[in-house]
Amino acid sequence: MKKLDDKVDEGIHEGVYPGGVLLAGHGDEASRIIASGQSRTEPVPEPMAENTIFDLASVSKVMGTATMTMLLIEDGKLALDTRVSEIFPGYAANGKDDVMVRHLLTHSSGLKPYENWKRAEEKRGEDTQDQALFNQIASLEKRYPTGEHILYSCLNYLSLARLNEAVAGESQQEFLTRRVWKPLGMKDTTYHLTEEQHSRLAPPFREWPDGSVRIHDPLANYYSVGEDHCSGNAGLYSTAADMGLYCKMIVGEGELNGTRIMKPQTVEKMTTVHATLPKYIGKDKKGDTWNRALGWHAYSDWPWTHPAAPAGAVIGHTGYTGTFLWINRETKDWIVFLTNSVYSKDPPVTSTIRKRLTAVMLEEEYGPVPEPGG
Repeated sequence: MKKLDDKVDEGIHEGVYPGGVLLAGHGDEASRIIASGQSRTEPVPEPMAENTIFDLASVSKVMGTATMTMLLIEDGKLALDTRVSEIFPGYAANGKDDVMVRHLLTHSSGLKPYENWKRAEEKRGEDTQDQALFNQIASLEKRYPTGEHILYSCLNYLSLARLNEAVAGESQQEFLTRRVWKPLGMKDTTYHLTEEQHSRLAPPFREWPDGSVRIHDPLANYYSVGEDHCSGNAGLYSTAADMGLYCKMIVGEGELNGTRIMKPQTVEKMTTVHATLPKYIGKDKKGDTWNRALGWHAYSDWPWTHPAAPAGAVIGHTGYTGTFLWINRETKDWIVFLTNSVYSKDPPVTSTIRKRLTAVMLEEEYGPVPEPGG
C-alpha cells in the first residue's frame, strides 16, 4: 500500500488531479482506505476524505448496467442472444434488427461511440427526455456490421439499461438497490444523491454549470432528469468502501460474508472474454485486437496485465471523470482508485497514474517484467 500510495501522490504533485481515494485488497480482505490531497481547491480547499463520493462516469457501465443484465440473464428474463428489437421493435431501424444483448455488452453492436443530446432534444416533441434520447439511438445507422468489430460506445449501454428496465419492470436504481447494493451493505452507491451525499461529492466541475449539480457526462445528464429511468452509460455514484464490497463479491464468485448476490456461473460468464475482435477505426481499416468480457475490458498489454498472467485473467473498467476498477481473477487482487481528475484537467490524463498503480500490483504478484529479448 505504501508503494501504491506513493503513486497516488505523484499524480497530485504532477497536477493530474486534486486528490484521490485508494483502496486495494486480496479476496475478501481490504487494506485501509487512503485519502490523499483535496477534493476541491476553490473557493476554499477541502481535504479528500475516505467517504468522499465520486461521479463514476463509465465505471457505471459495469457496476450498474452490466451487473443488472447478468442478474436478469441468471433469472431467465434475458439471454445473451436476446435481440433488442424483440423488446423494442423500432430498434430494428437501419439494419439493427440483429443487435443482441451480447453485442451491447461487448461493444460490438456497430453503433457509433456517442451522440449529441441536442439532436434528441430537437425531435423530442411531447416525449420525455429519456424517451427522446432512446428514440434517437434507435433511429441510428450502424458504423459496421454487427459482431465484426469492437467500438466502445456509450449508446450500447444507454440501450442496455432501457432494455434492463423494460424486462425487469423497475428502474436500475430500484433493482440494484434490492438485489446488490443493500444486501452487500453498499450505502452510498446510487443514481440519485441525497442532500447529505451531495455534501460529500468530489466536484467534477470547478463551477457547476448553470449553478446546478449535474452529472458530468452530457448524455447521462440529459437522460436522467427523472427517477423512472437510469442512464446506463454513466450517472452512478459511489465510494471506495462500497466499490471494495463489490470487488470482494466478484472475486468471491458472487458471494460475500454468506450473502450470495450472483451464482458462481454468472460471475464466470460475466468475467470471461466473449469477444476478441479488431477495434473499429474506419471503413476498410483494421485496428488492434481488443478483448471484451461482459461489461469488462479484458486486458492484454503491460502494464494493465503481466506477461505471466493467464490470458483474460485481468479485467477492469475506467471512468472519464478519473475513476478506476481493476481485478486480477487469478490472484484475486483488486484495486479501486477514485479521483475527480476532470476538476484539474479536462480531458483528463489519469491513465499514466493508473498504469503506475497496476504495474506496482502486477510486479508484486508476478515479479519484474522481462526485458525485450531477455
